[in-house]
Amino acid sequence: MRKSLLHKTVIVALSLLLFVFVNSCKTTAGVSKSKMEKTLVQKKWKLDQLRNVIKGKYGCYIRDSINTTGVDYDKLEYTFNADGTGTYVDEVGLSHSVKWNFISDDKQTLVFAIENNRPDIWEMVSMTGEYLYATENFPVAGNPNNMHTFRLKQVP
Repeated sequence: MRKSLLHKTVIVALSLLLFVFVNSCKTTAGVSKSKMEKTLVQKKWKLDQLRNVIKGKYGCYIRDSINTTGVDYDKLEYTFNADGTGTYVDEVGLSHSVKWNFISDDKQTLVFAIENNRPDIWEMVSMTGEYLYATENFPVAGNPNNMHTFRLKQVP
């Protein structure tokens, strides 16, 4: 009788541990996948940091600090709406309509399509606190080997 009770207690404890472990693995850099979409649409986002390689040349942008990219990214802003639409304010301050959606179950790949432009594929998308991180490859003058790795920060 005592062994049976001990056996059941061990099984319940192991089941509980397994449940906690499995559910703790359902996060992306500290933000659960369902919460990730909710966080994305709550506020606007501004570019905070960017590293790029365009036509073989490296550039770096850190808001209020360094900019070796040749582009002023201070006006860049993203708004994501829950219906998969949004707004993108470009580097010169022009506002554009966008469509976006996650295309992977793990919420680490996102299509971001600015009106009348080719869609960008954001990869390795993750969130930690008030930051969103992503990388995108894109063509420039027919060369597909160009890349942005960036960090967006929520705007209060």
